[in-house]
Amino acid sequence: MKKEICPECEKGILQIKKIPYYLYGEKIGDFAGEVCTKCNAESFNEGQEEQIEKTVKELWLWGLETETKIRQTGSSMSITLPKKIMQFLDVHKGKEVVIMPVDKHTLKVKI
Repeated sequence: MKKEICPECEKGILQIKKIPYYLYGEKIGDFAGEVCTKCNAESFNEGQEEQIEKTVKELWLWGLETETKIRQTGSSMSITLPKKIMQFLDVHKGKEVVIMPVDKHTLKVKI
């Protein structure tokens, strides 16, 4: 069997290993993929990507990323949270959160 060279670093050898896959901080599962012995780059083949997508959909995590608009609320601005995100985060009306800027393009909400 021919050893494949890593396309990322072009130095390491690709090995098949079980790779833990996380989405939104939730472990989706361990999936067979290729890992570079030098740079640790990870990749999945098309079949594994389909299995990951299927598992994510079964866990109702598919499509949580969404766009929303900033709205005027009195003299303040507000961002509405879609129902799917509220369910995932287990938040409800009246729940206190902490908001903070991470940088000029990212806002962090701590629940």
